Amino acid sequence: MKESLEKIALDDGRYNPKAVKFVYDGLDYTLKELVSEPQHISGQTLCEGLCQAALRKWGRLAKLV
Repeated sequence: MKESLEKIALDDGRYNPKAVKFVYDGLDYTLKELVSEPQHISGQTLCEGLCQAALRKWGRLAKLV
């Protein structure tokens, strides 16, 4: 599924495929690390998960990246 989302983003042209991949990976991280069972998550929870995933991946350079 990840590859098809990146292909859709590339074909559509409005979104950078790397950004789509980052959000997809951040959603996966959020579901695995921040919630106890798969469910609908709020935008705030997703943002927290994206921040934590970025910090885990890039460390102190996360804001720059």
